[in-house]
Amino acid sequence: GTTGTLIGLSALNAFKAKAQNSIKLGVVWPLGVHPAGLEMQKAAQYAADMVNSEKPFAYPELIPAWEGIPNLGDRKLELVFADHGFDPDQGAMKVREMKSKGVAGILGCLSSDVTYKASEAAAAEGLPMISSGAFLSSLTKRNMDSFFRICSDTVQGAKSLFAALSNFMDEISEEE
Repeated sequence: GTTGTLIGLSALNAFKAKAQNSIKLGVVWPLGVHPAGLEMQKAAQYAADMVNSEKPFAYPELIPAWEGIPNLGDRKLELVFADHGFDPDQGAMKVREMKSKGVAGILGCLSSDVTYKASEAAAAEGLPMISSGAFLSSLTKRNMDSFFRICSDTVQGAKSLFAALSNFMDEISEEE
């Protein structure tokens, strides 16, 4: 999920070299066009607030308290949002703009088409990028060392769906 993505990005070595008082993470999503983009923005901000809070979890005996990113000198996580409006060229442009705002990495873009162009722009700018919602299989077959996907691709998703359907059909057959 979003929290895992944000914490994972915070561990990238590239962040160490670019860190100031906060770690800036560029988030490029369809914020104004798609209702899910606005909900994702709220979720990402909530996750960043959790990372930046002194006691982020209700179970301190399980997870030690921190304030900021522990492995990076307790720096705060600062999200810089941009709206790509489901336009691949806008997505690439927003990534390039993020570089000038001092972000250390990119999270985005929801759409495979936008992610494709945005990830190329991120690589050209020397920024790592993580996608949590672009399913196009070819995205991770381009030999880009700076692009990561934390969701299944179309082939993996289809295989999982058919396996689940097959199991469901087996269960129904056993009940008859």
